[in-house]
Amino acid sequence: MYFGYELFQFKYPTYYLVFSKNGNTVHRCAYTATYTDWQTVGTHQEEDTCPFNTIKLGYVNLNNSIENNNFYFTVSQTLFNQDKEFEYLIPKYAIRESNGDVNTGEVVGPSEVNQLEDLKRTVEDDEQGKPAITGFQVVAANGTVVKDLLFDEGFTAAIYNPYALVIVMGNNTYLAFDGYKNHERCTVFYKIDRFFNSIKKVQTTPGTMRIQPTIANKHATIHVNFGDNNVQSSSLTVSTVGGKMLQSVPVAAGQVSTQLQASGQAGMYIITRMQGNTAKETRKIIVK
Repeated sequence: MYFGYELFQFKYPTYYLVFSKNGNTVHRCAYTATYTDWQTVGTHQEEDTCPFNTIKLGYVNLNNSIENNNFYFTVSQTLFNQDKEFEYLIPKYAIRESNGDVNTGEVVGPSEVNQLEDLKRTVEDDEQGKPAITGFQVVAANGTVVKDLLFDEGFTAAIYNPYALVIVMGNNTYLAFDGYKNHERCTVFYKIDRFFNSIKKVQTTPGTMRIQPTIANKHATIHVNFGDNNVQSSSLTVSTVGGKMLQSVPVAAGQVSTQLQASGQAGMYIITRMQGNTAKETRKIIVK
Protein backbone atom coordinates (compact mmCIF):
# COMPACT_ATOMS: atom_id res chain seq x y z
CA MET A 1 0.00 0.00 0.00
CA TYR A 2 2.98 2.29 -0.57
CA PHE A 3 3.59 4.51 -3.59
CA GLY A 4 6.36 3.11 -5.80
CA TYR A 5 7.82 1.00 -3.00
CA GLU A 6 9.48 -1.56 -5.29
CA LEU A 7 11.13 1.24 -7.23
CA PHE A 8 12.03 3.74 -4.50
CA GLN A 9 12.29 1.41 -1.47
CA PHE A 10 10.71 4.14 0.70
CA LYS A 11 7.36 3.92 2.46
CA TYR A 12 5.09 6.65 1.09
CA PRO A 13 1.60 5.51 2.23
CA THR A 14 -1.19 5.84 -0.33
CA TYR A 15 -3.70 6.41 2.48
CA TYR A 16 -3.92 6.68 6.26
CA LEU A 17 -6.53 5.21 8.57
CA VAL A 18 -6.97 7.43 11.65
CA PHE A 19 -8.93 5.98 14.56
CA SER A 20 -10.24 8.05 17.45
CA LYS A 21 -13.07 7.97 19.94
CA ASN A 22 -14.94 10.51 17.81
CA GLY A 23 -14.89 8.34 14.70
CA ASN A 24 -12.66 6.95 12.00
CA THR A 25 -11.35 8.84 8.98
CA VAL A 26 -9.47 7.88 5.83
CA HIS A 27 -6.87 10.26 4.38
CA ARG A 28 -5.82 9.52 0.80
CA CYS A 29 -2.45 10.67 -0.49
CA ALA A 30 -1.29 11.47 -4.01
CA TYR A 31 2.33 11.66 -5.13
CA THR A 32 4.21 12.72 -8.26
CA ALA A 33 7.69 11.62 -9.26
CA THR A 34 10.23 13.41 -11.44
CA TYR A 35 12.88 11.29 -13.11
CA THR A 36 16.42 12.33 -14.01
CA ASP A 37 18.73 10.70 -16.55
CA TRP A 38 19.72 7.13 -15.83
CA GLN A 39 22.91 6.65 -13.87
CA THR A 40 24.96 3.48 -13.55
CA VAL A 41 24.94 2.29 -9.93
CA GLY A 42 26.25 -1.26 -10.33
CA THR A 43 24.48 -4.61 -10.15
CA HIS A 44 22.97 -6.71 -7.41
CA GLN A 45 21.48 -10.16 -7.12
CA GLU A 46 18.04 -10.95 -5.72
CA GLU A 47 16.80 -14.26 -4.37
CA ASP A 48 13.11 -15.07 -4.09
CA THR A 49 11.19 -18.15 -3.05
CA CYS A 50 7.55 -19.14 -3.23
CA PRO A 51 5.92 -21.44 -0.66
CA PHE A 52 4.37 -24.56 -2.13
CA ASN A 53 1.05 -25.03 -0.35
CA THR A 54 -2.47 -26.16 -1.15
CA ILE A 55 -4.84 -23.79 -2.94
CA LYS A 56 -7.41 -22.30 -0.58
CA LEU A 57 -11.07 -22.43 -1.60
CA GLY A 58 -13.82 -19.95 -0.82
CA TYR A 59 -17.51 -20.81 -1.13
CA VAL A 60 -20.15 -18.57 -2.72
CA ASN A 61 -23.69 -19.95 -3.13
CA LEU A 62 -25.86 -17.62 -5.21
CA ASN A 63 -28.97 -19.78 -4.69
CA ASN A 64 -29.46 -19.35 -0.96
CA SER A 65 -27.95 -17.94 2.20
CA ILE A 66 -25.90 -20.86 3.45
CA GLU A 67 -23.39 -19.51 5.95
CA ASN A 68 -19.97 -20.98 6.63
CA ASN A 69 -18.03 -19.50 9.53
CA ASN A 70 -14.68 -20.40 7.95
CA PHE A 71 -13.24 -17.96 5.46
CA TYR A 72 -11.54 -20.71 3.45
CA PHE A 73 -11.37 -24.47 3.29
CA THR A 74 -8.56 -26.59 1.85
CA VAL A 75 -10.07 -30.07 1.60
CA SER A 76 -13.42 -31.27 0.27
CA GLN A 77 -15.27 -34.56 0.17
CA THR A 78 -17.93 -34.40 -2.54
CA LEU A 79 -16.93 -31.35 -4.59
CA PHE A 80 -15.07 -33.23 -7.33
CA ASN A 81 -16.57 -36.74 -7.05
CA GLN A 82 -18.97 -38.79 -4.95
CA ASP A 83 -16.65 -41.01 -2.92
CA LYS A 84 -16.03 -40.65 0.80
CA GLU A 85 -12.35 -39.72 0.53
CA PHE A 86 -11.30 -36.07 0.64
CA GLU A 87 -9.55 -34.15 -2.16
CA TYR A 88 -7.54 -30.96 -2.29
CA LEU A 89 -5.93 -28.71 -4.91
CA ILE A 90 -2.23 -28.11 -5.36
CA PRO A 91 -0.75 -25.55 -7.76
CA LYS A 92 1.48 -26.25 -10.73
CA TYR A 93 4.34 -23.83 -11.36
CA ALA A 94 6.36 -22.70 -14.34
CA ILE A 95 8.85 -19.88 -14.80
CA ARG A 96 7.46 -16.59 -16.08
CA GLU A 97 10.04 -14.67 -18.07
CA SER A 98 10.72 -10.97 -17.61
CA ASN A 99 8.60 -10.09 -20.66
CA GLY A 100 5.58 -11.81 -19.15
CA ASP A 101 5.74 -14.95 -21.28
CA VAL A 102 5.49 -18.29 -19.53
CA ASN A 103 8.08 -20.94 -20.16
CA THR A 104 5.90 -24.04 -20.35
CA GLY A 105 8.77 -26.37 -21.17
CA GLU A 106 8.94 -27.56 -17.58
CA VAL A 107 6.25 -27.46 -14.91
CA VAL A 108 7.51 -27.45 -11.34
CA GLY A 109 5.34 -29.50 -9.01
CA PRO A 110 4.72 -33.03 -7.82
CA SER A 111 3.09 -35.57 -10.09
CA GLU A 112 2.00 -37.38 -6.95
CA VAL A 113 2.18 -36.77 -3.22
CA ASN A 114 1.79 -39.04 -0.24
CA GLN A 115 0.25 -36.83 2.40
CA LEU A 116 -1.14 -33.33 2.64
CA GLU A 117 1.58 -32.46 5.16
CA ASP A 118 4.28 -33.20 2.58
CA LEU A 119 3.28 -30.25 0.40
CA LYS A 120 5.35 -27.63 2.19
CA ARG A 121 8.04 -27.05 -0.38
CA THR A 122 9.80 -24.14 -2.02
CA VAL A 123 9.91 -23.05 -5.64
CA GLU A 124 12.83 -20.80 -6.53
CA ASP A 125 13.19 -18.38 -9.39
CA ASP A 126 16.07 -18.63 -11.85
CA GLU A 127 17.78 -16.51 -14.47
CA GLN A 128 14.70 -16.67 -16.73
CA GLY A 129 12.33 -15.04 -14.28
CA LYS A 130 10.00 -15.81 -11.39
CA PRO A 131 7.62 -18.72 -10.78
CA ALA A 132 3.98 -18.47 -11.80
CA ILE A 133 0.99 -20.76 -11.20
CA THR A 134 0.08 -22.26 -14.57
CA GLY A 135 -2.38 -24.97 -13.54
CA PHE A 136 -3.56 -27.18 -10.72
CA GLN A 137 -3.98 -30.78 -9.68
CA VAL A 138 -6.89 -32.36 -7.84
CA VAL A 139 -5.27 -34.81 -5.43
CA ALA A 140 -7.01 -37.57 -3.45
CA ALA A 141 -6.30 -38.33 0.20
CA ASN A 142 -3.95 -41.20 -0.71
CA GLY A 143 -1.88 -38.95 -2.99
CA THR A 144 -3.41 -40.06 -6.28
CA VAL A 145 -3.75 -37.24 -8.82
CA VAL A 146 -7.42 -37.26 -9.85
CA LYS A 147 -7.16 -34.39 -12.36
CA ASP A 148 -4.16 -32.61 -13.84
CA LEU A 149 -5.02 -29.36 -15.63
CA LEU A 150 -3.06 -26.52 -17.21
CA PHE A 151 -4.51 -23.05 -17.66
CA ASP A 152 -4.84 -21.49 -21.09
CA GLU A 153 -1.53 -20.51 -22.62
CA GLY A 154 -0.45 -17.19 -21.13
CA PHE A 155 -2.84 -17.26 -18.13
CA THR A 156 -1.25 -17.38 -14.68
CA ALA A 157 -3.01 -17.37 -11.32
CA ALA A 158 -2.02 -15.33 -8.28
CA ILE A 159 1.09 -16.95 -6.82
CA TYR A 160 1.10 -15.59 -3.27
CA ASN A 161 -1.70 -16.82 -1.02
CA PRO A 162 -3.34 -18.67 -3.95
CA TYR A 163 -7.07 -19.20 -3.71
CA ALA A 164 -10.03 -20.08 -5.92
CA LEU A 165 -13.76 -19.56 -5.51
CA VAL A 166 -16.33 -22.34 -5.61
CA ILE A 167 -19.42 -20.64 -7.08
CA VAL A 168 -22.81 -22.40 -7.05
CA MET A 169 -25.48 -21.07 -9.45
CA GLY A 170 -28.63 -23.09 -10.06
CA ASN A 171 -27.60 -26.70 -10.53
CA ASN A 172 -24.11 -25.77 -11.71
CA THR A 173 -20.89 -25.52 -9.73
CA TYR A 174 -17.92 -23.50 -10.98
CA LEU A 175 -14.32 -23.08 -9.91
CA ALA A 176 -12.96 -19.56 -10.57
CA PHE A 177 -9.32 -18.45 -10.54
CA ASP A 178 -8.20 -14.81 -10.67
CA GLY A 179 -5.00 -14.06 -12.53
CA TYR A 180 -3.40 -12.36 -15.50
CA LYS A 181 -3.21 -12.94 -19.24
CA ASN A 182 -1.32 -10.70 -21.66
CA HIS A 183 -0.55 -8.37 -18.74
CA GLU A 184 -4.29 -7.85 -18.09
CA ARG A 185 -6.29 -9.11 -15.15
CA CYS A 186 -8.84 -11.79 -15.92
CA THR A 187 -10.71 -14.74 -14.41
CA VAL A 188 -10.91 -18.32 -15.68
CA PHE A 189 -13.98 -20.45 -14.89
CA TYR A 190 -14.17 -24.25 -14.74
CA LYS A 191 -17.39 -26.23 -14.53
CA ILE A 192 -17.31 -29.10 -12.04
CA ASP A 193 -19.43 -32.22 -12.55
CA ARG A 194 -18.88 -34.50 -9.58
CA PHE A 195 -21.25 -37.16 -10.94
CA PHE A 196 -19.11 -37.68 -14.07
CA ASN A 197 -15.85 -36.77 -12.28
CA SER A 198 -15.07 -34.03 -14.79
CA ILE A 199 -13.70 -30.47 -14.73
CA LYS A 200 -13.94 -28.45 -17.94
CA LYS A 201 -12.96 -24.88 -18.67
CA VAL A 202 -15.97 -22.88 -19.81
CA GLN A 203 -14.75 -19.29 -20.01
CA THR A 204 -11.85 -16.88 -19.58
CA THR A 205 -13.15 -13.39 -18.85
CA PRO A 206 -11.10 -10.16 -18.97
CA GLY A 207 -10.99 -8.61 -15.52
CA THR A 208 -11.98 -5.03 -16.20
CA MET A 209 -13.81 -4.36 -12.92
CA ARG A 210 -11.94 -2.16 -10.43
CA ILE A 211 -12.79 -1.90 -6.72
CA GLN A 212 -11.66 1.00 -4.50
CA PRO A 213 -10.89 0.68 -1.70
CA THR A 214 -10.33 -3.04 -1.22
CA ILE A 215 -9.76 -2.52 2.53
CA ALA A 216 -12.46 -0.33 4.05
CA ASN A 217 -14.02 0.68 7.33
CA LYS A 218 -17.59 -0.28 8.10
CA HIS A 219 -20.14 2.01 6.36
CA ALA A 220 -17.45 3.23 3.92
CA THR A 221 -18.37 3.81 0.28
CA ILE A 222 -16.99 1.24 -2.16
CA HIS A 223 -16.47 2.59 -5.69
CA VAL A 224 -16.91 0.09 -8.52
CA ASN A 225 -15.78 0.84 -12.08
CA PHE A 226 -16.41 -1.78 -14.74
CA GLY A 227 -13.65 -0.61 -17.08
CA ASP A 228 -15.80 -1.37 -20.12
CA ASN A 229 -18.97 0.05 -21.65
CA ASN A 230 -21.26 -2.36 -19.77
CA VAL A 231 -23.29 -2.82 -22.94
CA GLN A 232 -25.39 -5.48 -21.26
CA SER A 233 -27.03 -4.70 -17.96
CA SER A 234 -25.17 -6.10 -14.97
CA SER A 235 -25.81 -6.71 -11.31
CA LEU A 236 -23.40 -6.76 -8.40
CA THR A 237 -23.85 -9.29 -5.61
CA VAL A 238 -22.09 -8.96 -2.26
CA SER A 239 -21.61 -12.23 -0.39
CA THR A 240 -19.67 -13.52 2.54
CA VAL A 241 -16.96 -16.02 1.71
CA GLY A 242 -19.24 -18.53 3.43
CA GLY A 243 -21.83 -17.98 0.68
CA LYS A 244 -24.45 -15.77 2.35
CA MET A 245 -25.65 -13.12 -0.10
CA LEU A 246 -25.98 -9.73 1.58
CA GLN A 247 -27.16 -7.53 -1.27
CA SER A 248 -27.70 -7.38 -5.02
CA VAL A 249 -27.40 -4.08 -6.89
CA PRO A 250 -28.68 -3.77 -10.49
CA VAL A 251 -26.63 -1.66 -12.89
CA ALA A 252 -28.36 -0.44 -16.06
CA ALA A 253 -26.85 -1.03 -19.49
CA GLY A 254 -24.38 1.72 -20.36
CA GLN A 255 -23.70 2.65 -16.75
CA VAL A 256 -19.98 2.14 -16.22
CA SER A 257 -19.68 2.71 -12.47
CA THR A 258 -21.65 2.44 -9.25
CA GLN A 259 -21.20 2.51 -5.50
CA LEU A 260 -21.75 0.06 -2.65
CA GLN A 261 -21.79 0.49 1.11
CA ALA A 262 -19.55 -1.63 3.33
CA SER A 263 -22.35 -2.33 5.78
CA GLY A 264 -21.37 -5.81 6.96
CA GLN A 265 -19.41 -6.85 10.01
CA ALA A 266 -15.63 -7.00 9.94
CA GLY A 267 -14.37 -9.71 7.62
CA MET A 268 -13.86 -10.64 3.99
CA TYR A 269 -16.56 -10.30 1.31
CA ILE A 270 -16.91 -11.31 -2.33
CA ILE A 271 -18.25 -8.89 -4.97
CA THR A 272 -19.47 -10.70 -8.08
CA ARG A 273 -20.46 -9.07 -11.36
CA MET A 274 -23.36 -10.97 -12.90
CA GLN A 275 -24.71 -10.72 -16.44
CA GLY A 276 -27.79 -12.88 -16.73
CA ASN A 277 -26.93 -16.18 -15.06
CA THR A 278 -23.20 -15.83 -15.74
CA ALA A 279 -20.62 -14.67 -13.22
CA LYS A 280 -18.37 -12.39 -15.24
CA GLU A 281 -15.91 -11.29 -12.56
CA THR A 282 -15.25 -11.66 -8.86
CA ARG A 283 -13.31 -9.47 -6.45
CA LYS A 284 -12.75 -9.60 -2.72
CA ILE A 285 -12.77 -6.77 -0.17
CA ILE A 286 -12.00 -6.62 3.53
CA VAL A 287 -14.14 -4.63 5.96
CA LYS A 288 -12.27 -3.59 9.11
